[in-house]
Amino acid sequence: MSLEVSNQSSSENVGHKIAVAAARASGNPFLVDDDQTLSGEKFLYLAAARATQIQQMYGTNAAVIAISCGRGIITWVDAVGVWLAGGTVVLLGISLPEEHVRAILEIAAPDAVIGAHPRFPETTAHFPLLGEAVTPALSGISFPAPVLPAAIVFTSGSTNQPKGAVLSHRALKGNADATEKVLGLGTQDRLFFAIPFNFISAISHFLVTLQSGALLHCVETRLMFRDFIDGLAASGANAVGGSPLQLRWIADADRTQTIDWAMSSGDHLAVQTINRLLLQNPSLRLFTVYGMTELAGRFCTLPPAQHSTDAGSVGCPIDGLTATVRNEDGDECITGESGEIYVTGNYLMEGYHNDPEASARTLTFNGLRTGDMGIQQANGLLIIEGRSDDVFKCNGEKVNALHIVTVMMQSGLFMDLAVTAWDDPVYGTVPIACYSLKYGEKFNRGAIMRHLRATLPPSHIPRRFLELKDLPRTGSGKLRRRVLNAIVKEKLGSD
Repeated sequence: MSLEVSNQSSSENVGHKIAVAAARASGNPFLVDDDQTLSGEKFLYLAAARATQIQQMYGTNAAVIAISCGRGIITWVDAVGVWLAGGTVVLLGISLPEEHVRAILEIAAPDAVIGAHPRFPETTAHFPLLGEAVTPALSGISFPAPVLPAAIVFTSGSTNQPKGAVLSHRALKGNADATEKVLGLGTQDRLFFAIPFNFISAISHFLVTLQSGALLHCVETRLMFRDFIDGLAASGANAVGGSPLQLRWIADADRTQTIDWAMSSGDHLAVQTINRLLLQNPSLRLFTVYGMTELAGRFCTLPPAQHSTDAGSVGCPIDGLTATVRNEDGDECITGESGEIYVTGNYLMEGYHNDPEASARTLTFNGLRTGDMGIQQANGLLIIEGRSDDVFKCNGEKVNALHIVTVMMQSGLFMDLAVTAWDDPVYGTVPIACYSLKYGEKFNRGAIMRHLRATLPPSHIPRRFLELKDLPRTGSGKLRRRVLNAIVKEKLGSD
């Protein structure tokens, strides 16, 4: 079996660079999960076969194709096949609840589905299902420049109704190219991640890692502490990409010495975690990254050399994107002033699919509204203060939930922690801390209150502490705020 990618294939297609990388890898391992390994040659053959099947069925008009996850790395084969055929990819995550899968299918209205969804096969059965692609792919196969968007990537589900960000080939490819230059992965690296494949973080890891020439070992199920640590060890990877919680697990398990490259994305990476990782392995190449679905991947990066001086920042925007911080009137804030972060540049989404009202609220005259609060320093570095609803008023004073979390995490007691606002019938809006403890630790309210009062103003002291087995987070590590607030309401309402 011998395949090559024709020079006539469109370099504008986000799948083309992956196909070129697969052809370059040839018979060497290219993509790995816990069940199988695909060589570059095998990956390219399967992707080209899928692309040929789609072109034969839908012609040059291409199509919107939903791809069911839960089938390991074949999901990525199918995505590249759809891209090469000029189609639009919609990933149906394995960890999504059934109502979200139904909503995604209703909003995206795909022409067909590849693979019945493993958890909800009856839901995907309402659409034409594409079976295994068996049409032989030809040597030198060529694919045209894309007409349709590359993907409709649905947001993490922290709100009730999922929104589908429409991402062009130019946006996905451009973001991956700019990110690749910053991260510096190479053929000597093997990267491990455990993130559901439908998240933009997983898509970015896939594109950046493989086009860098590195080997990718990816797992799409959500792993908890011990399974994650065991999976990382079994993978033999020297590099890991994950959420702040996952990087904290690596530090807790004292496994930092086994890796020499790490990247945190999805949420705030605490300075304490950074310090522990670098204390355990001073030569660790650590990247703090801030990204968004609506920006086709990554937005800002803080490279290894700057963690000694700028830990806590998310760094500066990648090439092709620009950040501004604006006040409630939309005016640009002065340096060091807190406001909402806006983004302009080349990799913005085209809008939310079939949702013009949400698109208009997000894509503004000043750029894309991120919904995140932050501060831009004189050197251009961004400091994230959390989502807009992480900052609220308590007795007339502004309270920053992220600041409370940072101080509480210094105690070393907590496995996970979040702070949210609660409308107390007596005290008004107050902060509530929800937590899960590390194994073997006990919660001592008196000790925690003394620690907090020595560091925080009275307005920032949580009025209540709620222990939860697990905090509700998406597969990419972001807090599901609406779900957490519902849990708080249920628990406090039953008191």
